[in-house]
Amino acid sequence: DGIDALRLRNTPWSWEQTLRDGEYTSPHLADMPRGALLHYDLPQLCAALAPRRLQIATPLDARGEPLDPTYQPQMAMLREAYAGCPSHLRIG
Repeated sequence: DGIDALRLRNTPWSWEQTLRDGEYTSPHLADMPRGALLHYDLPQLCAALAPRRLQIATPLDARGEPLDPTYQPQMAMLREAYAGCPSHLRIG
C-alpha cells in the first residue's frame, strides 16, 4: 500500500534555501515542480512520509556540498513529524 521506506542520497535539502543562496551550482532546480514553493519545500515533503522509514544520506546545500542539517530550522519540524517513531528517521 504505497511507500514503505525511502532513502534519499546526495539530494538537495531545500529548494527555498537553494533559491535564497543565489549562487547555486545544483542542477536539481530543474526537478522542482513549478509553483511548488507556494505549498511546500522538500523538508515538508519528507515530513509527510512519517511514520515510514526515511533516510536522507548526504543532504546537499545550494552549492552541492554536504549540508550540516543541525543548522537548519526545518530539521526541528522534520524531527517533530517523526517524534512517535524517531528510529525511522536517519539523516547523514
